[in-house]
Amino acid sequence: TYTAPPNTWSPKLIVADVNGCKDSLTRPNYINIHSPTVSISSPSTVCQKSFITFNGTYTPLGGSMSWDFGDGLGTSFAASPTYKYNTAGTFNVIVTYNYRGCIVTATKQIIVNPKPIADFTLSPDTLCPAPVSVQFVPNASYTSYYWNNGAAPPISSTSPSPTFNYTSNGYFTPMLAVATAAGCTDTIFKSNFVQIHDMFTVITPYKGSIKVNRDKIEGCKPLTITFADTTYTTTPGLVQRIYPYPIQSYDWNWGDGT
Repeated sequence: TYTAPPNTWSPKLIVADVNGCKDSLTRPNYINIHSPTVSISSPSTVCQKSFITFNGTYTPLGGSMSWDFGDGLGTSFAASPTYKYNTAGTFNVIVTYNYRGCIVTATKQIIVNPKPIADFTLSPDTLCPAPVSVQFVPNASYTSYYWNNGAAPPISSTSPSPTFNYTSNGYFTPMLAVATAAGCTDTIFKSNFVQIHDMFTVITPYKGSIKVNRDKIEGCKPLTITFADTTYTTTPGLVQRIYPYPIQSYDWNWGDGT
């Protein structure tokens, strides 16, 4: 049994017969004792859904390796594989190195930090015509924020919940980028999420059920006129369409001092 450190041995055999005659045989470098080693070098933490590279160090070279990334899903036979964890948690990464039948392993614990999911709402969520102010409210608390209100020119902010002033009507695509204390990030663009409409009202007069299509309405007293209101917008695209939000109140002035 050879227990010495890695080495190459040249065994020698000497035989002698009953007459004292001898012979010998030497096998140069006949026995090779292997004591392979393996180690893992990589960061100890990574963000969920981000790539991490595991650098394997093997001695002596020339063997085969296999990796188990500890999440029940990922394996590899590369020397220094790259892997992406889709689930947050703590995982034990194991590499097995086989050099001419001598097998060794190395283990490293990896912490996979959760990836944030950036999102936000508006307050208020329905907006009056410009100029108008709106507050952006994130869906969770983060370590850092970067906002872009999507206007032209764009206005940015690093406040947790900023208020932006819009000076023109239109549809805008704001952006939020967030980061956690572990350095994990996410970015969201919400297409046409801020919708600011112009509004104008068309009053249509009726005498009974008949629509009056004249600039001036005439008649004998008592004159009864029915006024019908329709509110329109030309946002977006300067195409007239019905104003998208319900009208909650009306304040009429008939012009006769009553």
